[in-house]
Amino acid sequence: TPSPPPDMNALPKIVRNFNILVDGTSFAGIATEFTPPKITVKEEEHRGGGHDTGVMMDVGMEKMECSFKMAEHHATIFKQCGLRDGQAASLTFRGAKADDKSVESYVYECRGRLNVDPGTITPGGKNEMSASMTLRYLKVSIKGSTVIEIDVDNFKRVIGGQDQLADLRAAIQ
Repeated sequence: TPSPPPDMNALPKIVRNFNILVDGTSFAGIATEFTPPKITVKEEEHRGGGHDTGVMMDVGMEKMECSFKMAEHHATIFKQCGLRDGQAASLTFRGAKADDKSVESYVYECRGRLNVDPGTITPGGKNEMSASMTLRYLKVSIKGSTVIEIDVDNFKRVIGGQDQLADLRAAIQ
């Protein structure tokens, strides 16, 4: 179903607020920043006989990474650091996007290996920490509808409801 045309007088929805949950622990009031992963298809150029120009071929995806910052050091974050495969750290970003007319949910569910940068500790300072994750799983939902789901271990890349790897997965199983 095609999307309706945009309202020419509409304001953009902005992230009015957000929360980050790490291993199910809420960091409302402590989380200060989230950088979502880039979703980039890796391509290689191919120019065969009979082609006037090269064409780009999908050869997989670039690794996915996200990061976040906290206003304090927290044991839950440190305990998730460096967990090995099968014990991946989990992070959920829950945002509320709003304009003058409505609010919609905006959710990133991430699993992968967490790395921590405790930053610089100073007396009287916030002592912020940052963390990054190399992802093995990503799910992006807007208004409760999944728009992207990428599961590296199960060879799935679902974009807009279409599993782009289904035929490849069937061919090698």
